[in-house]
Amino acid sequence: MDQLRVALRWLKQYHFWLLAVLALVLGTGSWFSAVGTVSQEFEGYKGQVGQAFQETSKVVNSLNHPNTLTDQKMAALINGRARDVRDAWQLKWERQGEILTWPAELKDDFLEKVKGMRLIERVDPEANPEDEMRISLRERYRDYIKYELPKLARDIGARWDVSATAADSGFSTHVGVGFSSTSRPSAQTAAPADDSIVHWNPSNQADLQARHFDWSAQPDRAPSTRQVLYSQEDLWVLRTLMKVIKNTNGPVEARHQAAIKEIDFIQLGRNAVARAGAVIQIGPAPKEEEGEVGVAQLTPVEDQLQVDPAEGRYVDKNYLPLTAESLRAAAQSENPEEAYLAVAKRMPIRMRLVMDTRRIDKLLAECGNSPLTVEVRQLRLNRPPAGGGADTTGQDSSTTTPAGSDAGSDQRALYDRPVELYGIVYIFNPVDEAKLGLNIEDLVGAAPPREVARSAAPQNVR
Repeated sequence: MDQLRVALRWLKQYHFWLLAVLALVLGTGSWFSAVGTVSQEFEGYKGQVGQAFQETSKVVNSLNHPNTLTDQKMAALINGRARDVRDAWQLKWERQGEILTWPAELKDDFLEKVKGMRLIERVDPEANPEDEMRISLRERYRDYIKYELPKLARDIGARWDVSATAADSGFSTHVGVGFSSTSRPSAQTAAPADDSIVHWNPSNQADLQARHFDWSAQPDRAPSTRQVLYSQEDLWVLRTLMKVIKNTNGPVEARHQAAIKEIDFIQLGRNAVARAGAVIQIGPAPKEEEGEVGVAQLTPVEDQLQVDPAEGRYVDKNYLPLTAESLRAAAQSENPEEAYLAVAKRMPIRMRLVMDTRRIDKLLAECGNSPLTVEVRQLRLNRPPAGGGADTTGQDSSTTTPAGSDAGSDQRALYDRPVELYGIVYIFNPVDEAKLGLNIEDLVGAAPPREVARSAAPQNVR
């Protein structure tokens, strides 16, 4: 009992220090415990945040992450865009129907034969004999085309003044303003005064005729099936260019009123020099790549005897010539990189004109508004005639004032200058919903019934 009293007395005397030590021990223990708990919670939350970032990154980097609603909405947007492209494609296809229509003069049996040949690249007479046109139809087209070329000049108020060297091919000459389809001045008769609105270089007319519409060098003196199809396409493109020139000039009665007064040359397809005006590095001439087409100029006879008329005729999206093999392969290809070739073919054209430079804006607008859209890629002013490049007939390609013409200095206004234009003519193919991932069933309910029916069955024979 006495020991207990001693202990209590000591405890009473030193209780402060005992409590201080006890508080220190308890506080230290509580601190370590709290720090450990907070550290564990921090690591736990850190792991949760990191996992959330990883999950988010998976969603962001995933093309089609598992989200049904998003997939449905994205599919709707893609289908809507595809329908917009289809509608624009259909609009272009219908609008160019003003130009790409076979004439009734060729008669029903001819029109029935070419009705299914709108996609020329799928016509293969060698592999499919049913595609071959009989000789009478091809001769009929040969006889038809010789009367159409003078109409091109007549449409713009020019003369078709091809020399008599075309007589063997059956072409009429000197047809245009002031001439009938059978009359031609004799050697003893003085050439009549040129009262045409536009002077079209006769050497260029002869070159166009020889390269695109004269088959007298061929064994049967008639075009092949493919030549018929491609020559008609050339005629459609020339009509487009004539309409551009006519609309640029407007309703005029004399040359001095016209914006475009002279045509030095018009070139189509592989004969349109795509490299004109290209910036090249000074030094040794670069080697031509193997298989490159459209670089060397061919003579008219070589053009007509060309094995494949599609060789180098069109260009790709980089404006480089296409081989016939590549063109036909792209028409059947499912490669998205080549899908643009299934939509429209791109034919290069090149023109050198003498015109009032104040009306260049009108010329460019008419090119863009044409049913066969002409995309102008290059426009040069006051460029001298190219040495050997502009005119491949071997004659001087510079524009000269014809004998008896009133196109002298009194008609050359202050602003009349040589204008050279290089462009691409877009020739659209019929709409193919399969190329857009669409079909007629998908279009029902997504487009007006009139558009669905119109997409399924174009009415014009093209």
